[in-house]
Amino acid sequence: MKTKTAALFLLFSVLLCSCTVQTDFDVYDFCKRYNSLTEEKTLSSDSFLSDNDGGLYCFMTVGESRLLVTLETDENTAVRALFVTAHRDEYAAADRESIIKTVGLLFASFACCEGEKADSFLALAGFDGDFEPFSASYGEGSADGYGFTLYSDMVSFTVCAEKIDYD
Repeated sequence: MKTKTAALFLLFSVLLCSCTVQTDFDVYDFCKRYNSLTEEKTLSSDSFLSDNDGGLYCFMTVGESRLLVTLETDENTAVRALFVTAHRDEYAAADRESIIKTVGLLFASFACCEGEKADSFLALAGFDGDFEPFSASYGEGSADGYGFTLYSDMVSFTVCAEKIDYD
């Protein structure tokens, strides 16, 4: 009887844990999520370097373009914000659609959601199929505890997501 009870308790615990969404995660988990969405091993936590403010950054190649991916972390190394920046000097217009898709997958990894939902979040800030890189624009929006912002000028554009309802 005790064995059956223990087995049922273990099964219930496993099922309960598999149905929850982990909201606090580190750079390793972020990369693991991204790689599972892309079904490739293109992003490694080892590729991120530390900056002086406690953030982490890496460069990511998309076609002929290069993106700067920055993760802002808290004192417990939990990822709290994601910034993706492209500079005109390192951007190829032919990569536009691939960059939009890649940014969507990065944001899905950050917000722990499916790609379509991340795309709808990004659209709140104006980062969608109609977005024209390196045009003067600004957009922002929020949903499900995340804030989304787009800054663009003639030199660069940055798309940002951050958790807005954590302690």
